[in-house]
Amino acid sequence: MSKSEIWTFTVRDKNGKTASVYLKILADSSSQFGTVITIPSIVFGAQNNSNIGSFFDVKNNKIHHLAEAFNIQDSIELCYYYDFLQGENNVIASPGANIDASVYTGQYALTNWTIKHETRFIETTLTANDFNNIKNDSLLIALYNVPLAKRKAKNLAVGKIFSFKTSSGKFGIFKVISVNGTGGGTVEIEIKIQE
Repeated sequence: MSKSEIWTFTVRDKNGKTASVYLKILADSSSQFGTVITIPSIVFGAQNNSNIGSFFDVKNNKIHHLAEAFNIQDSIELCYYYDFLQGENNVIASPGANIDASVYTGQYALTNWTIKHETRFIETTLTANDFNNIKNDSLLIALYNVPLAKRKAKNLAVGKIFSFKTSSGKFGIFKVISVNGTGGGTVEIEIKIQE
């Protein structure tokens, strides 16, 4: 982290004359990057997987089935499903994404939720080594770019790395470890997220 930065503001008139003002910004003596929590393995089940849930409770680091997730909607920031309709294949999204009503059905379907958090994602060009070397939240913050963020992390494949920001404002990143199957399949990821 830089101890100081100098910002220059320049104004130019129609005749080409300029004037500049310099501003020196100092970091607070207590400023530092935040810590990250590493969750080395999270296995999600797709919407038709009866053994493994599709919904991740970031606050408590726990996977839930649809009925359980319905009862703790405020804690659910991520979900996984296989997209049979749009050809997006394996997808990690959030309850607030535009997920087709046919994906999660019944009385606990997302259409019946009153709290639908929206997490946004950006596919990165980081390598596995870059990901493994993340020790604080500086890169998590730097990678996230609001205009580029999407509602879904689509076409998951081994080795892909996505930056994300939860609706509660936490920055994170995940790496795909494995992808197996379709509607009854699974995806395994490793997450690094702000503490």
